[in-house]
Amino acid sequence: MKIGTFKSMRLISYALVGLVASTPAQALFINATVTGGTPIVTNGNRTVSDNNISTSVSVSKTQATNATISQFDASQGVLVGVTTTLTAGNNTTYLRADGINAARGSASVDASWTGSGGLNASGNLNSVNKTANADSSDNSWNALSQTITNGANLNSWVGAGNLISTINTTITANRISGGGSISLVAGISSVSGNATTAASNTATPSQTNLTAAYSVVYNYLEHAVASFDGGSTLTSLDIDFGTIVLGDLVNSISFDIFNLVGVNGVALDLTSISSSGDTAAFMTDLGFFSDLVHGAHNSYSASFDPASAGTFDATYLLTLSDDDATGASASRHTYSLELHLTGTAVNPTAIPEPSMIALLGAGLLGLFGFSKRSSLK
Repeated sequence: MKIGTFKSMRLISYALVGLVASTPAQALFINATVTGGTPIVTNGNRTVSDNNISTSVSVSKTQATNATISQFDASQGVLVGVTTTLTAGNNTTYLRADGINAARGSASVDASWTGSGGLNASGNLNSVNKTANADSSDNSWNALSQTITNGANLNSWVGAGNLISTINTTITANRISGGGSISLVAGISSVSGNATTAASNTATPSQTNLTAAYSVVYNYLEHAVASFDGGSTLTSLDIDFGTIVLGDLVNSISFDIFNLVGVNGVALDLTSISSSGDTAAFMTDLGFFSDLVHGAHNSYSASFDPASAGTFDATYLLTLSDDDATGASASRHTYSLELHLTGTAVNPTAIPEPSMIALLGAGLLGLFGFSKRSSLK
């Protein structure tokens, strides 16, 4: 096999050769969602207190929790984006800022969700201020969200296993006034409203765990479908030029390459052409191309022009792939098409000219007549 050798092939690199049948609309993404949930603040991390009156000094506790995410299965298609969302708490989970009447300050919960593949979502989940004698509480929890589209990062999300991520959650109390050594307490609770008085205990009532739900939405396109036929998948094409006479004009034969994938599919690239056999006897305008969109095709032609008599055949192995400018390279697939050209050429003397055939026929008739007259005599 002569790899990459095209003695008689007119090769046009990275150009769309021939006619594109249509210009379909941009492909539409498909979504696959992975979900999970986990407690992110538990046990002794559910409350923290601060009795320092300086606004620049706060007290915090941080808890780290692992979240396991199933990776994207590349058999589904080409991964083009990942959207992650972390949603903490619910309407029965409260962040409280507790303290005796004089205590003033704030309570807050912040989180960061990190992992491989560029995962790095961080921000405030909830905050509440105690600005009067009564305790404060809030059950309005924020979500953290991130969208990842960088191809190199997306590769980490592709596979048959799991991606391990970490959620670091910090609960903070920051007392800003109140006099003496009284405390401002931040805590996670299942109750709202005022819970302390001037002389009562300032501990967070009805402590509860803070849980978080997380989702990972994989945005992807279906794999390209390479074919020589526009109606069904045809990966091998035979073109036979039959028998020709050397020197005669032989019509070229056209053929097409299609991307049969639907509107949710990725574009197709032709990245390699390998030839073997009697390539010097044939010509084709096959050439590399990129971004053949769903439902479109490129048209080409092949011709037979041998330099001598004989039977010839040549094979062209085409390597194609999902568009190399789209999504995670780890999720792209490659495809093969095989073009087989055959033909036979004979010398002009091997087939008599029509005038010679007529002359030969006349001679035979004359000979037959002479023989008949001789026999009658």
